[in-house]
Order: sequence, then C-alpha cells, then structure tokens
Amino acid sequence: MPADLRLPNRCCAVKSNIKWILTFALLCAVCCALWFLQSGGTDEAVTAQIRQGDTVIKTIDLSAVSAPYEFDITDENGGYNRIRVETGSISVIEADCPDRVCVNQGSIRNSMRPIVCLPHKLSITITGKDNGMDAAAGGM
Repeated sequence: MPADLRLPNRCCAVKSNIKWILTFALLCAVCCALWFLQSGGTDEAVTAQIRQGDTVIKTIDLSAVSAPYEFDITDENGGYNRIRVETGSISVIEADCPDRVCVNQGSIRNSMRPIVCLPHKLSITITGKDNGMDAAAGGM
C-alpha cells in the first residue's frame, strides 16, 4: 500500500487526539471553576450567624479569628452543642442530640450550606460573603 493512502488515517488519528485533549482541558476548567465557587472564591470578611429558633444568639467575624476556640450553646431543655470557631470556618464538634447530623456536617466556610441541629433548634449560617450564586443555584 502506498504511503499517500495511509496519511489520511494518521491525520484523523491526530484530530481525534486533539479532540480528547481539548475535552480533557475543558473538563479540568469546569472542575476548577466548581472548586473556586465551592471555596468561596474571595478573601472578603465572612460572618457566622448562630441562631436558636428565631433568636440570633451570636454573630462572629470569622476572618478576624486569630486563634481557634470553642464554646457551648445550651437549649431550654439542657441539650448542648459545642461550637468550634477557626479562622474562616465554624463547625459543631460535639452535641447530645440523638442523630448528631450537625456534627457530621463538618465545618462550613461559605454560604453554600448551613449547619442545622433540629432537636436543639440551632442553625449556623455564613453571611456577608457573596459567592455569586442565587437561590435557584443553591446559594441561599
């Protein structure tokens, strides 16, 4: 078989490889964009708002925390949640509620998801940081 007839096949193989490389590069770019959105994307001041029922118990500027610290919040029935505050993040590290969903949620750094403890009527949300998402995209 002459060499000229094999050239188009080699050309098609190169075009196929370029398509795969571009697809992979696009996938990497999308993953980086999602990671950037998840991590907050900016170094603006963030504030954690801790509520029990309809009452705001405490507001903490997470960007101003110099050293990690912990404190307890007790409900009217004697149940408690131990809160850990670190620079840029907040979490519930211990609770006496039966399901411990609040503890298993881990720490939060942005307004993408709150920490909620239904048995103790406790919620922790991050405010003061616009991550560019609207309510329809899940950024409430």
